[in-house]
Amino acid sequence: MSWHQSVSGKVVILLTLVFAFTTYNKISKVHSGEKSCLCAYDGFGYYAYLPQMYEQGHLKFEQQWMQQKQNKYCNGAYAYQLEKKDLKNEINIYHMGMSFVLLPSYVLGDIAARIGGYPLDGFSKPYHISYHLNAFLFIFLGLLYLRKLLLFFASDKSTAITISLIALGTNAYFIFNYQYDLPHLYLFTINTACIYHFLKFLQSRKNKTDYDTPQTTPAHPKHLLSIITSMFARDQHSFWFAALLFGLAVCIRPTQLLLGIIPFLLFLKELGRTRAFFKYMFFLGSVVIFCNIPQFLYWKIVGGEWLILNLHTEDMVLRDPNLYNFLFSYRKGWLLYTPLFFLLPFGFWFFYKKNKTLFWGVLGFSTLYIWAMSSWECWWYASSFGQRVMVDIYSLLAIPLVLLIDGLKNRIALLALGITAISCLVLNQFQSEQVRLGILDGHRMTKEHYWLIWGELNPENIHHRYLLIDRSNKQWPHYLSKDKNLPFVIKEREVHKYKGNAIAEPEGAVSLGKIHLYNTFETDETLLEVPIVYTTTDSTQNAVLRMECVSKYNCYSWDNIEVSFGKRKGVDNYDTLRFNLPNIRHKADSMQMYIMSLGKAQVELKEFKINATSLIRH
Repeated sequence: MSWHQSVSGKVVILLTLVFAFTTYNKISKVHSGEKSCLCAYDGFGYYAYLPQMYEQGHLKFEQQWMQQKQNKYCNGAYAYQLEKKDLKNEINIYHMGMSFVLLPSYVLGDIAARIGGYPLDGFSKPYHISYHLNAFLFIFLGLLYLRKLLLFFASDKSTAITISLIALGTNAYFIFNYQYDLPHLYLFTINTACIYHFLKFLQSRKNKTDYDTPQTTPAHPKHLLSIITSMFARDQHSFWFAALLFGLAVCIRPTQLLLGIIPFLLFLKELGRTRAFFKYMFFLGSVVIFCNIPQFLYWKIVGGEWLILNLHTEDMVLRDPNLYNFLFSYRKGWLLYTPLFFLLPFGFWFFYKKNKTLFWGVLGFSTLYIWAMSSWECWWYASSFGQRVMVDIYSLLAIPLVLLIDGLKNRIALLALGITAISCLVLNQFQSEQVRLGILDGHRMTKEHYWLIWGELNPENIHHRYLLIDRSNKQWPHYLSKDKNLPFVIKEREVHKYKGNAIAEPEGAVSLGKIHLYNTFETDETLLEVPIVYTTTDSTQNAVLRMECVSKYNCYSWDNIEVSFGKRKGVDNYDTLRFNLPNIRHKADSMQMYIMSLGKAQVELKEFKINATSLIRH
């Protein structure tokens, strides 16, 4: 039977048609000119390698070039993707693996743009349309490979049900439709195909004797040559394809290296600690390094270093994960917004009975992956529906789900499972529409807002006063204080005062103290007002009052106010620095404050205090 004649194959086709409809709508908006922004923010960072190389012929990015593209096509979205720090040149902080995935569609868009007379800048209509078509292709391939993977473990009908639940009953539906400029769709497909081909290769070996058996004599050069030659034999193709996919996944996002746990355990179980096992692991590692050579060369040639681990303002702090918030919080809890995966413990029980080796591999990988993802200091991963980073591994989590569906025989248990699964699917579709309409916020959700919008699809009936504060808005206390029915308390108090005068000598700095953030403030939903009185000896020189929020790992937020240039010379000047606290990342974080003269002026700070206005949620 052909794949498209099976129940699961028909489900793949139907789901592909669903995503084809949404893709058609997006392409129609591009064609009509309603939408011009191909990608912005993180997506622009991943994509920028292609237009930069095609247009400029090199990868030495310039901030002006980056910002011009965003100004022209994306309403001036800020281009923050470059960073220099102590490097030779500014480099793109996003890995280039996504550009490999997008290259074929870029080439097609470039050809169409040349034929149609469109700008050859990587962002005009032909490029934009091919970008959408590429995303649609990966949706289809992801669903197709998910079917092939799940059929290793369960019946065709159980596979069909599970594919439907993953595609429609999880936040993958929203990510596939609306955040296709990020790596998650592509990693979902790549990871699915990677694991499938590893399993296919191992399955093909079961009835064959490996040519490389343990030997007690040293390997002869001719034997080594035969080993290498045999690795490229026809029956090895699945291994090489899986290895290339694994290398590509690591190039897109280095944390995908954790996925290597699964082939390691599978090959160890199949081959034992034989020469064959070490051979396959060696070639797998070599392919990963090979796939990442372009990234290493870019870092070295442009940045001056062979390995640049992270230039973001966030770090992955494995010793301080945000596990509870990552999994259960109203802001971005994975299991809260994708409750289908509450079924995983039951599915893993069936998984253990079916295949213990793969069970430990998937469970171990999933646990480490969740730990690592929740250890990222920006654990909510900006604006998205639920935890978007979990979509990358949904094909692996689908295995225990399909085994649960396939393994249950009791009618009552099956009925309960069916009701639960359908409820999760309906909820996911409803909430996905809420996110699309702007009712369910992708960044600032709270418990109060979650229940306020429950069952609501009319944006006009919803206010947003219960959301987390908008940290770009310094007027939120004024607006919230007008609401007499607000179930929160707005509290004002003085939290710090510098005693005496502080004098910053020319080209010097003086500390104004340090505040322990976690102990000083009841909440990080706090606006700070810092009134100051100061004098300067030279109003043509620059000096700043600077306040920084720091952890033991980095400085992740700061604000300044000018206290010399353009100010009145030799007399008292009065100013107020106002800013919102960032999300406090760790319990030991602090705020350090100092006044710094950047030129020849001497600046005297006569008065300095910090007033805090906090939103206290009960």
